[in-house]
Amino acid sequence: MSLLPVFKFIRLVVKLNMVLLQGIIERSPCFPNEADTVSLFRPEMATKYVRFIYDDDQDRQLPSSVPPFRTWMASLNKDIQEGSRIFWISKLFDDYRYRKERYFKQYYSNDYNVPNPPNTGIYTVFSEEVSSWNGVKNVLFIKFHSTSERAWTWADYSSFSTDMVRKNRLSFEIFRGDACLINYDAIGRDQLKTLEFYLHTRIGREDYLQYIPILNELFKAKHEEIKKEDDFIRLALSNAGLDPDGDFQQGISAMEWWKLKNKWKRGLSTDDAKALRMIVSKLKKI
Repeated sequence: MSLLPVFKFIRLVVKLNMVLLQGIIERSPCFPNEADTVSLFRPEMATKYVRFIYDDDQDRQLPSSVPPFRTWMASLNKDIQEGSRIFWISKLFDDYRYRKERYFKQYYSNDYNVPNPPNTGIYTVFSEEVSSWNGVKNVLFIKFHSTSERAWTWADYSSFSTDMVRKNRLSFEIFRGDACLINYDAIGRDQLKTLEFYLHTRIGREDYLQYIPILNELFKAKHEEIKKEDDFIRLALSNAGLDPDGDFQQGISAMEWWKLKNKWKRGLSTDDAKALRMIVSKLKKI
């Protein structure tokens, strides 16, 4: 069997793709100056303005110490349990999930009464054993205040109530494999460089829609948290009679001890007065 027809077909497909790319260059306003000068069919011109990326390039390979983003994320999320804090991205949930009412513990009889999902942010994880047809399973969920209004009921008519704001926190089920959440406290300040690597690398661009939103929001939240923690650590070191600069690493260790020592993980903003008192006491014993 001759392979000539196969090679001709592959050559035709390559040419069609080149024509498509050439059309994008000439018609896109992103290349106003180069539109008339770049021709992908003339190699001497193309290599001057265009960089071709091949799968076997070193830039397309992950460093041996860095796993793919999905693998790294799964290794963090497998440790999520009651007391953990997660970082939740609402947009990713809206984009990739359907039948949102299934995630609420409360039953809603119609779609109009289903609340909005949690907003992007940090949430504490709770757990509960639930009986089902295939036995007892452990369910993880978070609690939040929904921004959507509750549905009208006949009780509102009888009491002439116009207050449609939801008063109580809602319970919302989560799953460790969800692409819209990540184990927040498992990411230490020493892993900011890892976040930056995933944020800027060209590797894995086919998954950008899934992980770039969470990386953008997560990096911003971690960066802002670390700035506030640095000021807090220097204050604690000063109160403990230590050098805010020379003993800064000891301050970081004491701060992380306070955040992670209990089952229920917490940030400094949870109770900053108590945190300062306990961290100073810890530093004085060093």
